[in-house]
Amino acid sequence: MDITYTDDGNAVFKMVNFLKRTLSDFPEEIRGTAVTPATEKLFTVRAEDERKILEEKRARAFHHAVAQLLFVTSRCRRDIQTAVAFLTTRVRKPDEDDWGKLKRLLKYVKGTLYLPLTLEATDLGLLKWWVDAAFAVHPDYKSHSGGAFTLGKGIIMGGSKKTKNYN
Repeated sequence: MDITYTDDGNAVFKMVNFLKRTLSDFPEEIRGTAVTPATEKLFTVRAEDERKILEEKRARAFHHAVAQLLFVTSRCRRDIQTAVAFLTTRVRKPDEDDWGKLKRLLKYVKGTLYLPLTLEATDLGLLKWWVDAAFAVHPDYKSHSGGAFTLGKGIIMGGSKKTKNYN
């Protein structure tokens, strides 16, 4: 990870070499770029009897790439967090649709390779949290919640999680 401190007090984080390696490790060439990490179909999942499960070799490559992206997400690429969080739920039995979603995400990463995480503390006395929740949005009717924390510019800590339904 490359960390740069600017003259105006910002900290800039990048993982360009790691992302390049993630792209080169992927067994298919990623052609073109995408302007967003995912489409509106990210959370769409086919019925079990309609799925085309990946063969073992591509399933391992899928798992490996998702793990690499998860590593980057927690350090400096918050912009891909939602797509990566969903793909982590698919690593046990990924299908052709999941493969396509991963390729779409990698196209976005390729096009935003040099996009940094910039953090700036504008007021140490002012801590900001944003939280949100959506109820019964998953096929199993579980809810989803998330939050983000900042001291000014850039999210220092954030998360998103599928949550249990409490009766």
